Amino acid sequence: MKKLAILNCKSLKMDHKCKASEMYSRSAQFRSQVKLFELAYDAWAILSTEYGLITPDTIIKPYNKNLCNSNSSRLNVTNKITQQELDVWINNVITSPILNQYDEIHFHVSLSYWNPIKSFLTNSKFIHVKQQVNPGLVILRYDEALEHFKSTGQLDLTIISEKRVSLDPEIAKQWYHPIHGSHFGFARDISKKFGVDEGNLCRVSRGINKQTCGWVIDNTLIPYLKFNPSRNQWALTKTK
Repeated sequence: MKKLAILNCKSLKMDHKCKASEMYSRSAQFRSQVKLFELAYDAWAILSTEYGLITPDTIIKPYNKNLCNSNSSRLNVTNKITQQELDVWINNVITSPILNQYDEIHFHVSLSYWNPIKSFLTNSKFIHVKQQVNPGLVILRYDEALEHFKSTGQLDLTIISEKRVSLDPEIAKQWYHPIHGSHFGFARDISKKFGVDEGNLCRVSRGINKQTCGWVIDNTLIPYLKFNPSRNQWALTKTK
């Protein structure tokens, strides 16, 4: 039985034209997933917002497009695709010849990629592998699944999807932004409301990074945050 793993594209990308396998390799989550896929599956592919379902060797250019369509409740998500673009994307994915080449296909993708296509993929060979909410947990679970496969030769998807009580839960915090003001909550709350990468927000929440996309938990850093329009990025000009 030939098995295919599919993962979704990542916001962290290279800044030059290259293979898809390289384009998203800046993402730790992407690298962790691919390590498992290359051992446990016959092949793997990528669900790209811009290019649809592609193989790792596909040559692509950098892009900035968000799968959240125009009807999404998420705020301040730049480059949302329109409903018409979403319809075209869905058709390109579900009619891809890649899907006909395998006996079992596991979609290791977030709900924003799975929900638009799930009603069209009713064959039992299509399986959605639920992802953890916290990006750090996603990486941890794929690393655990990889070690399990190395030691047993068995792919255990429950390791990736199962819910567990966190031994180091994130604490809700007060968040600050030069434009969006002050908001209290978890990293996932800011991510859902403003379309910011949750993994990077978690790094700020845990004190690993000082800011991401202008969001900080130390409001004394606000005067030092500057936006660079040419790079579409926020940065700290200096530390306090």
